[in-house]
Amino acid sequence: MPDFVPREHMSALRHTGLSCRSIRWACAALFAGAACNADSATSVSAPATPTTPGAPPTATPVAATVTVTAGATVVNVDAQRLLGVTFEGRTSSRIGATGATPAGLYDDVTGNLYPGVAALWNSLPLTGMRYPGNAVNARWDWKGTIGPIAQRLLQQLSAGAPAQRVAFGFDEYMAMAAARGVAAADIQIMIVIYPTASAPDPAASAADWVEYANAPNDGSNVRGGTDWAAMRAANGHPAPYGIRIWNIGNEPWTTSEYNFVAAPYIAQVLPIIDAMLEADPTLRITIPALGTATSPWNAGILASSAITSRAWGLSPHFFYNDAGSSGTIAQSEAGLVAVAQQAAAKGLSVVIGDHAHSIPTQNTTATVDLAMQWQGALTTASFLAMASQVANVNRANFWIFGMPSAVWHPIRMNADGSYTKMALASLYELLQPVLLTQSLATTVIETSAGALPVRAAAFRSADGKRLNVVVVNSDRTVDQVVDFATPAGLARVGARLVTATALDADNFTTASVTSLAGGRWALPKTSMLLLEFAAP
Repeated sequence: MPDFVPREHMSALRHTGLSCRSIRWACAALFAGAACNADSATSVSAPATPTTPGAPPTATPVAATVTVTAGATVVNVDAQRLLGVTFEGRTSSRIGATGATPAGLYDDVTGNLYPGVAALWNSLPLTGMRYPGNAVNARWDWKGTIGPIAQRLLQQLSAGAPAQRVAFGFDEYMAMAAARGVAAADIQIMIVIYPTASAPDPAASAADWVEYANAPNDGSNVRGGTDWAAMRAANGHPAPYGIRIWNIGNEPWTTSEYNFVAAPYIAQVLPIIDAMLEADPTLRITIPALGTATSPWNAGILASSAITSRAWGLSPHFFYNDAGSSGTIAQSEAGLVAVAQQAAAKGLSVVIGDHAHSIPTQNTTATVDLAMQWQGALTTASFLAMASQVANVNRANFWIFGMPSAVWHPIRMNADGSYTKMALASLYELLQPVLLTQSLATTVIETSAGALPVRAAAFRSADGKRLNVVVVNSDRTVDQVVDFATPAGLARVGARLVTATALDADNFTTASVTSLAGGRWALPKTSMLLLEFAAP
């Protein structure tokens, strides 16, 4: 595998047996004061009959009740922003000792999409993008990614590969994002915080990038020196991009950087932040954080008024699985809730910088693929449903798109040079129209404890005329049944069950379904139910 090295804090995938349970799910109301239709909850006496993932539901297992009640609480006012992705800046690089193998989506000479992957990448809806991913760890120089390709700086982008030019650079990335409908307000930039041979002053380099991105091309050149706005105009983009969210590093807490001690990081980045804010005082600065409640790194960051007074948000990372005792969605939830509350106490927002199904450090092709296959998609759906229920989460980004040859590869490059859109990428395509503007407070109440609880979330359009409900059953052995009370003023317009033939299936199937007796909905093990409602 190329140099996307799995994080040290990622846990190995482990599977456990699961016990049966029943659940009662309550979703907060959609309309203040609106009553719910009284769908009956017929008792079920038949035992659960396990079904195979991908097979049509044939049983009436333990009952689960889903009700919609009055008094809606909107948790997230723009839930679409949860479907952001991190995009790898080295997407036009090559790997291998001779640089013979293309690593990403874009040609290393022309900067154009490779024809074989164009349809797969272009079909993916994009709502927000974080950039340039692991290129920050490679200490790339953003100035070597602009201007005529033949004149760009040769950079060492991957271990063991020759130095090469970035053909798909910053301006190409911004053009791609604009063409795909991603507003500058939904772009997040990660900066290098260490001196390099080509950029010995990281503060000046970061401030120059801010000026290149955001300064008006009017000759003002407020910082003096190179007129970066004029250079941007010469490179074909006279208008400022207007990028607001800038993240200071990637994962500086790791043992290879600051080893969870925040003080030296703070000393390193304060001059960088100040230089960036001088270039554009409207920036929203985000600070890397861990997704745990008791991290000494987070405590050090939050204790620094110098940082919190300059920052707009914290950017924790989450790498999770739902099949073991470590790194579970439940543990991610506890960490996210705590970090969001700690951030709110300081007047800060939370941007989930990266999240993905974890991959063990000692991995195989099978374990790497599993994180992108149906198991990874199902677990990611559970994480997104969970995250939609946590207040003060501004947005989230999946790790990582743009490098089909990498360890995390939602689009996989196969040995024969072809490409496969994995279940994870297809999940984002599926959910983009489902996650409506507002996420509504949703509570899951279980009558017995279970290792893998059902996750659920409701999403409402801003005008209140549409409602979608997502219910995820990650359990490996137990089928479920969901009861749902249709809210007054809406009618059901769709119901789909999402299943796969196995957890290691490269993709899944989505089929329209009808309700069981009593208006219930089958929710087999390792499946997802989508219910859609609209005003008549």
